[in-house]
Amino acid sequence: AAAGDAHGFDLAPRDAARLRLASRAFDAEIARGEAVVRNVIPALARSPLRADGCWVLRAVDGRACWTPEAYAERVAVAAAAGAATVRVDLERAYDRRDIVLPLSTEARLAVILARQAFELDARAEAALFPTDMAHRRRAICLTERDRATLEDHGARARATVSVILVSLDA
Repeated sequence: AAAGDAHGFDLAPRDAARLRLASRAFDAEIARGEAVVRNVIPALARSPLRADGCWVLRAVDGRACWTPEAYAERVAVAAAAGAATVRVDLERAYDRRDIVLPLSTEARLAVILARQAFELDARAEAALFPTDMAHRRRAICLTERDRATLEDHGARARATVSVILVSLDA
C-alpha cells in the first residue's frame, strides 16, 4: 500500500473493539490531530493494514472520526445497538522508509539522507520532526541549516528516536 490508499473494513463490533489506536499530532496548532493504528487484529491479518504509524483513522460508519476515544465510543454504541458490523475507514496517509542514523548525526546530514531515502527533489526544503512525546514537547525541528544533533536536544545514548520528514515546499 502507498500513501493515499484508502480502505474500508466491515468488522464485527467485537473485532473493531480490538483494533487499538493512538493519538498523534505533529503540530500543537493542529487541534484535531489524528488517530493511527497501533495493532493489526486477526480479522485484518490478510489486509494491507500495518501498525507502522502510517495508517490513519478517517471514519466509522461513514462519519468522520479523529480520536481513539471517539472511535471506542462509536464501536461501543454499534455493539450496544446490536449492529452486525462496523465500517472502519482507514487511509495510509504516509509513506514509510526506515533509515538508521546515529543520534550524533548533524541535522543537515540527517535531512539530506532522509530526503534521498524518500527520493524528494534535492531543491525541496524539508525538515525532520521527532514523533516521540519528549522531543515533541520541546518543539524540535531539524533542518539543513542546523548543525545540532538529537544528542544536543537531549536524546540519550542508545535511544531510538523516530522522526517524520516533512516537505516544506508542498
